[in-house]
Amino acid sequence: MSEKEKDMETEFSPNEEENIPQEEENTSQNGEATTPTDENSEEEDAGGWKFEASAPTLEKSLDLGENYELTVDESKDGEQQQDGEPQPESEESTAGSIPQGDEEFREKSKNAVIVNKRVWKIIGIVLACLIGIGVIAGACYALFFVPNSDERMTPGNIALTVGDEDISVGMYNYYYNSIVETYINYAQQGYVDLNPNEDFASQTTTDDDGNQITWLERFKNDTVRQLQYFEAFYTEAKAEGITLTDEQKQTIEDNIKSIEDSASEKNESTNSYIAETFGKYCGLKTVRKIMEQSGIYQNYYNRAALKLSSTDEEVQAYFDKHKDDYKAASFAYLEMPYNPEEDDVEQVKKQAQSYCSQIKSLADMKALIPKICSEFIDEYVSSGYFEDEKSAVSALEETMENTNYTKEQIVSTFNEDMADWVFSADTKVGDSTYFVDDEFKCVAILLKTADPSFDETKYYSVRHILIFPGDSSADDAAQSEDQTEKQYTQEEWKQGLEKAQTILDEYNKGEKTEMAFAELAEKYSGDVNSILAGGYNNYGGQIFNTARGQMVPEFENWATDSARKYGDVEIVKSDYGYHIMYFVCDRPAYLCSAKQDSDYEKQEAFADKYEVVIRGAFGKTAVAQPLEADE
Repeated sequence: MSEKEKDMETEFSPNEEENIPQEEENTSQNGEATTPTDENSEEEDAGGWKFEASAPTLEKSLDLGENYELTVDESKDGEQQQDGEPQPESEESTAGSIPQGDEEFREKSKNAVIVNKRVWKIIGIVLACLIGIGVIAGACYALFFVPNSDERMTPGNIALTVGDEDISVGMYNYYYNSIVETYINYAQQGYVDLNPNEDFASQTTTDDDGNQITWLERFKNDTVRQLQYFEAFYTEAKAEGITLTDEQKQTIEDNIKSIEDSASEKNESTNSYIAETFGKYCGLKTVRKIMEQSGIYQNYYNRAALKLSSTDEEVQAYFDKHKDDYKAASFAYLEMPYNPEEDDVEQVKKQAQSYCSQIKSLADMKALIPKICSEFIDEYVSSGYFEDEKSAVSALEETMENTNYTKEQIVSTFNEDMADWVFSADTKVGDSTYFVDDEFKCVAILLKTADPSFDETKYYSVRHILIFPGDSSADDAAQSEDQTEKQYTQEEWKQGLEKAQTILDEYNKGEKTEMAFAELAEKYSGDVNSILAGGYNNYGGQIFNTARGQMVPEFENWATDSARKYGDVEIVKSDYGYHIMYFVCDRPAYLCSAKQDSDYEKQEAFADKYEVVIRGAFGKTAVAQPLEADE
């Protein structure tokens, strides 16, 4: 290519008129000439680009495909043909296309076929736009309709919102699968009426308000409620600046490493392994987020529970409102085997009634154990659970009595029919009856041993900070199985007392509240089992709802003194060291139960303040499927 040709190609512009076909005079259907519309004129002024289809002969060009166009240049000696008459070529039309005065180039250009790259440029732009639109459309689809495992809170990944906290599809599935697995385990142990091998949508249960719902609804409702409860406390924890401890951070990293190693052993990606284990769309970031939130929740929950703790007045008011729920009855219980597929049910009932007619007391019932439970006893002995029949009978005698069961406890442990019979005013102490249970293949034989009443057993609750003599610390306590075996010098006892007094002084200079004492216990107490560090979910040195006879005498004598009042604080010495005591309460068992329920109601009300909103991606969440028959 000559330098002049390069110049021509470089300077060629789509806006130049030389390569734009001249507008032919339009004619109407009756042959009259028409003028171009303003719209067409505007298009020419803009460069002459029109996207309507037209005949190649009108445009003097032909599309050859592959983004190229052939244009026939009909100019002759600088003249252009228009309506059969030669037109003078203007300076404007030649400027920038054919160098003036170059006759040689002008001669070569006559009737030349020129490859027009304008089309390539436009089609390239159009294709790029179409590709861009496709990419954007795909991104929009993923954004609004596809969940992800990276905890990106796009519209397609938000299953629900609790307060201001968005819950991903993966996180919801994690909690959902955990709840389903728990219920299935309960079912396999006989605690709930659920068949894991049948369609969950066709099996029914009741919700907390007594309404009949399917098990699928139960799974969903429990998951949403658990997330609401959890996120409510987690949100409050963040607001109060609660963070993870260094130990918790390390535990999380260890757990993550364990998951990654397990995935590697199976030659799977970490996210794929997690999705298989914990639920679809649940990835490494989801698991990490759950563990971090759980740690912060744990660090805050006990503090929050203490803030929401019911006062004595609130406990009494709650008890008065639900008084009948706290009556407890006692009964004895034995099982005789029954196979509904093989045994004659009428014959089984006749045999059970015969046993009942012989039972008027616990002694009578114990005497019949070898007959009523004969098949079970043989099975226990042959399986190696007991050495012989005598030891098996002795074990059944110890477990047959059930004392101080509330009606709700009997319903959850056995069934509603048994609870109604035990609590019925028509059922007297010494009465016996039987219930045939086809599901669990047994016949239950009952003896009522006590009328419903309030359990007056006394329980006390205190907090304490244990200080060991000398320079011993909580770490030393954790390493020693029995601190009482260690012998201390008088100097060490003196040091321990001084340390205890210093902590008590710190408490007295502060707010002097139960919360303030609990925080000091978390900081100083050597009894790790009564603080969060012990891993028993105890907080602030709590020793709650403890029956007499469980603790060392000095500790218990102080805690059960009738003169004690809420908030009393004192240093008490025992063989373990010095206990800085904080008195909480001393009340009967039925009021302890009422307080627990009252506290739970307040926590539920607290969680209810965080509104739950179901989002569009909820339709992508997990739905439990029945297990295969061999699972």
